[in-house]
Amino acid sequence: YIAARRSDLGRNLVWSHGGISVRIAPEIVMSINGAATIHVLCHLGEKLELNQRRVNPILAMMLDALSHETKVAVLDVHRGKLFRPTRNDGRILLQARANAAAFAETWRLLDSDS
Repeated sequence: YIAARRSDLGRNLVWSHGGISVRIAPEIVMSINGAATIHVLCHLGEKLELNQRRVNPILAMMLDALSHETKVAVLDVHRGKLFRPTRNDGRILLQARANAAAFAETWRLLDSDS
């Protein structure tokens, strides 16, 4: 059942690393097997098919922005598929942090050239 809607959540999650901040807007909290799970709803339609590999960085950032005991998921609304974290080995979050740092440095270098 639905435990809370976006208006009840009151805030966005913000994941930050290396000078980059990513706003994650959870939209619904549902009770799944008795555990409250924070969901991000993806309305991508036919543009992009989500899969576990594409969703894992979002899930890792959500867990990093929250406590790691919090349950999180991404729902592909168009296909009705729910994605949950499948592993927590740290490599996915490490890659997200490396990408954020590289992006920030690239932006800094481009900005200093202008």
